[in-house]
Amino acid sequence: MQSRREIRSGGATSVSDWKVDGKWSGKNKIEAKEKSSDLSMGFYGFHSHRIIETKDCLINSAENPLILNCIKEWAREYKISGYEEETGKGLLRHIFLRKGFSTGEILLCLVLNGKSLPHGKELWENLQGLLLSAEEGDLQREEDVSCGMDAQSQEDVYCGKNGTVQGSIVGLCVNINEGSGNAILGRETLCLYGKDSIEDKIGELSFSISVPSFYQVNPVQTEKIYGKALEYAALTGEETVWDCYCGIGTISLFLAQKAKQVYGLEIVPEAIENAKKNAEKNGLQNAEFFVGAAEEVLPKWVEEQKRELSAKGADCGIGDMVDVVSLDPPRKGCDEACLSAVLELSPKRIVYVSCDPGSLARDIKYLGEGGYVLEKWVGIDNFPRTGHVETIALLQKEES
Repeated sequence: MQSRREIRSGGATSVSDWKVDGKWSGKNKIEAKEKSSDLSMGFYGFHSHRIIETKDCLINSAENPLILNCIKEWAREYKISGYEEETGKGLLRHIFLRKGFSTGEILLCLVLNGKSLPHGKELWENLQGLLLSAEEGDLQREEDVSCGMDAQSQEDVYCGKNGTVQGSIVGLCVNINEGSGNAILGRETLCLYGKDSIEDKIGELSFSISVPSFYQVNPVQTEKIYGKALEYAALTGEETVWDCYCGIGTISLFLAQKAKQVYGLEIVPEAIENAKKNAEKNGLQNAEFFVGAAEEVLPKWVEEQKRELSAKGADCGIGDMVDVVSLDPPRKGCDEACLSAVLELSPKRIVYVSCDPGSLARDIKYLGEGGYVLEKWVGIDNFPRTGHVETIALLQKEES
C-alpha cells in the first residue's frame, strides 16, 4: 500500500500488475556482522547499529548457518577478534556470502579492519570440507525456527524448490575496510583462495558475479523483473539503448538480445569487468560498457555528441540518437544531473527499476515535468517477508 501511495504522489494513478512470489530461503546474499566480545554473529537491528545475535534467518540460503558456524569456530580457535564500532578495534567486521542458485557456487568474503587475514589457509581448508547437501542431512535447522510454517513452507526452507539444496564454497576473499563509516565494503577486494567470482544463470543468460558487484538478491523474482523490463522496453531490433547503473550487465544483456545496440554505465570498475566478460560469455557483441557515475558520464556524453553533431552540420539532433533509457539506481534514486541528461536524450521510452517507492515517485515527477507520462508500473515482491518492494515503471514521451 505504501508503494502505491508513494508512486501516486509522483503522478501514477493505476497499477497494471502485482507479482508476489515470496519464498523462504530465496536470498542469494547475506552480510552478517561480528561482535567482538563473545564472537556472536548477527544482523543490525531495525534503524540502528545494534547487533542482534542470529543463528539462522529463514529468508537466506539454508546452508548459511553451517558456514557461519565454521567461521565462528575458526575465529575462536585462532583468536580472531570481531570489530567494535565504538572503539574502532578488532579485525573481522562483516561476513559476506553470495550464492549462485543455478550452480550452487558460494563465494565467501570476510570484511577486515586490516590488510591481512591470519590463518586464512586453515579457514579455507575447513570450508573445503563442507559438502552442503540437504540430501546428506547436513542442513539441520533448529526446531524453534519453523515459526508455525506449514509443511510446504518448511520443505521450501530445508530443501529448496526442487527438493534439494546443494552448494560448495568456491572462493575465499577479503575486503579491506578500515574506515569509520557504516559502509559494509571498502574499495579493495583480494581473492585469497579459489575463485574471485561465482557463476549464476537468469533465464537463458549466464553471469559472473564478484564481491563488490551489484546483483539482485532474489534469483526467482529477478527473472520476472528483467522480463518485465524487456517487455516495457518494447524492442524490435532497431533500437539504441542506454542502461544506467548497469551493474554486471544483467539488464543490459537482457535488452541486448532484442536491441540493435546497448550501452551500459556503472560506477564500480569490478562490475564493468564482470559485464564485459558476461557479454562475451553470452555471445552478445552489441553491448558496450563504461565505468563512471551516471550523473557525470551521461551529461558529458550528451555534450560531446551535441558538439560533434553541430560540427558535422547534421540534420538529426541529440534526441534522435537514443530510443530507450533503462534506469536501475540505488535506493536514493537518480541524481538530477543524470535525469537532466536523460531528458536531453529524449528517448521514446524510459524503463525505471526501483527498490524505493519514495525516490521513484520523486524521479517520476521530475521526468513528468520534462514531458514524460507514466504509462504503467508493476510491483515485484523481491524481498519476501520484509517491508520492501521492487518496482518497474514505464514512462513514455508525450506526443508533441
